[in-house]
This record gives sequence, structure tokens and C-alpha cells, in this order.
Amino acid sequence: MPDGHFVLVVLVVLLMNAIQYLREWERGVVVRLGKFHDVRGPGMTFVIPLIERMHRIDMRPTALDVPPQDIVMKDEVKVRIHTGVVFRVLGPKDAVLNVADFSAATSLKTQTVLQDVLGQYAFDVLQTRRDTANHRLQSLLAAAVVQWGLTVDAVAITHVERVQDA
Repeated sequence: MPDGHFVLVVLVVLLMNAIQYLREWERGVVVRLGKFHDVRGPGMTFVIPLIERMHRIDMRPTALDVPPQDIVMKDEVKVRIHTGVVFRVLGPKDAVLNVADFSAATSLKTQTVLQDVLGQYAFDVLQTRRDTANHRLQSLLAAAVVQWGLTVDAVAITHVERVQDA
């Protein structure tokens, strides 16, 4: 008779794990046996245990503090740039299937775009035209991350400091 109780307990545990709740700002990307199956919206949803796996994606804007970058400007001035990025997931399927970690990938892509774009500015020009540089960074970054199901709401150069060579 104990075997019957064990089976009942296993079935109850599987059923409890099968019922998932998604909050209003979440979407669930369901993969069935390793292949994309569905994107599910907020509320209660059922995931087949051992067959399906659901990846939760937060659809709210995310602020990302990019690590400071040392950049040599067009006029050979070395600066350290502090930047912030605000992005959102628009396509949860692409955010799960096309990139392993979209936050880390966005941070790395921002660093490379910073190096490419800001290296074309002179130090004095960057100080006076920071808004222009921010808009250019945002448009280039948005074009780069659209394949990951993301959109870039804002890019802001928060601090520029001159670095002295030792």
C-alpha cells in the first residue's frame, strides 16, 4: 500500500509544478522537447512536466549600467566614459532563442558601439554635443539588438573624465 501513496505524492508534486503563474509584466516562452512551442501571456498557464520548459521574460524597461570604457578620442585625448542604457524586450521569443543572455549581450554590444562611435569625436566636441552622441549611440545600438527582440529606449553618457597617462 505504501507504493500507492508514493505515486499519489509524485502526481501531486508534478501537478503543482505544472501550474505556472505569469505576472502582468511577464511573458513565458515555452519550449517543448527542445523546440519552440508558444509564447504565453500573464495569468495562470499549464506547463507539461518533464516535456515542456518555460522561460520567464520580464517585459518592463531595464536600466543597464555599462562598465566604464577607456576611449582614445579623435584628438588623441584618453577619456573614461560612463554610460547607461535603458532597453525593453519586445519579442520574448527572439530574446530566448536568438541570444543566450540578452542583458550581458546588450552590455557588450554597447561597449563596442561606444568604442566605434566616440572614437570619432574630439574631446571638446563630445563635451558640447553629448546629446548628438547619445542619439547616434541609441540608433546604432537599437539596430544591433533588434535581432534579439529588444528595443533601446535611451542611451546616456553619464560622465566623461579625462584620464592622464602614467
